Amino acid sequence: MGCFTVKRLRNWDVELHQWAAPLIGMSFAWGDTDCISLARQALTIIYGRDPLPFYRMRGPLDAAKAFKAFGHPRDVIAHALGVVGFHVRNEARAGDFLFGEEANRLPTTMVGLGRSILHTTPEMGVGLVSLFSCPENVQVLRIP
Repeated sequence: MGCFTVKRLRNWDVELHQWAAPLIGMSFAWGDTDCISLARQALTIIYGRDPLPFYRMRGPLDAAKAFKAFGHPRDVIAHALGVVGFHVRNEARAGDFLFGEEANRLPTTMVGLGRSILHTTPEMGVGLVSLFSCPENVQVLRIP
C-alpha cells in the first residue's frame, strides 16, 4: 500500500455526476454500493485508477477485517494518495471524500458532489443528501 502520483482526468466532474445519478435510490449491496465500493468507483472516475484494490467488501465481516488490518477508510485513502490534512465540512467540493460515523458508530465514507453528497447505508440504500445535513464534525479529504 503506497502512494502514487494523482492527476485528475479531464471532465472528471461531469463524469462523476453522470455516474452518481443512476445510483440514487439503489439498494445497499456489499461490494457494489457500500461506502468503500462507491468511494473506489469515484476515485477511478476522478483519477483513472483504483488506489485501493485490496480494500474490497463482500459483507460486514470483510469490513471489520479491513478496518482492523488497514485502519479507518479515511486513513487508508489519505495514505494511498499521499494526502495530509483534512478540511471542514463547509469547504467540501465535488470530488472530495467525507468521512464520519453512522448512528451505530461504524465509519462511513461519502463522495462529495458539490453541495450534495452521495451517501449509502444498509437501511436507506444510496441517496443524495445535502452537505449541510451532515454533522459538522465530518472530515473532508481533498486530493490535489
